[in-house]
Amino acid sequence: MKVSQGTGYVNPKYEYQYSLAKTNGRLLGLYHYAGGNDPVAEATYFLNHIQEKIGEAVLAIDWEQYQNAA
Repeated sequence: MKVSQGTGYVNPKYEYQYSLAKTNGRLLGLYHYAGGNDPVAEATYFLNHIQEKIGEAVLAIDWEQYQNAA
């Protein structure tokens, strides 16, 4: 599930999607869409929104070269 993007967007549906997947016994994965800003700030932003889920879900980053010159 997409959680965040850059340092200013959080998917408003991700908590619902996460709980639905977990309730139905699905494998859990959360990702951050890299916006091309400060990578440490972006990682911190992502982690701040998923703290209670670390250890339950696979964490990933989505970096699209054609949309991210960084």
